[in-house]
Amino acid sequence: MSVSQSSLEQARQLYTVLKGSSENAIPEAEETRRIALQQLEKLLSMNDLLQGHEKAVSVAHLALLRERNVYLEKLRKVEQALLVWKAASDSSRGNAEAEGASQTKPLRSFTEDLERLLYSETPEQDTPGMPS
Repeated sequence: MSVSQSSLEQARQLYTVLKGSSENAIPEAEETRRIALQQLEKLLSMNDLLQGHEKAVSVAHLALLRERNVYLEKLRKVEQALLVWKAASDSSRGNAEAEGASQTKPLRSFTEDLERLLYSETPEQDTPGMPS
């Protein structure tokens, strides 16, 4: 969870006040001021790191969403190819029964079409098991 912008600004102002007040500080309070300053520096540093991590996670998440969309599009293409092949197969099966000969599209040709659809335009990485 991120710190609100106003809280962060207040912390930075407090840091500036604590850092600049050492010449007028009461000697007994100097150690407390120094400890508070160190803790505040640590918190501000951690907040900056967390914001960097949030940004990195956001970028990674967007990359995963883009990759998912590419694969969903490929799945749609495969489903469409399967429907076309099935329709052609059903149609030629009807013709084959009428003519007494098989005219269906060979299964190997269909699987080659699917491989072409699935492994073309693969995003920035080699697909395991597929020759380059």
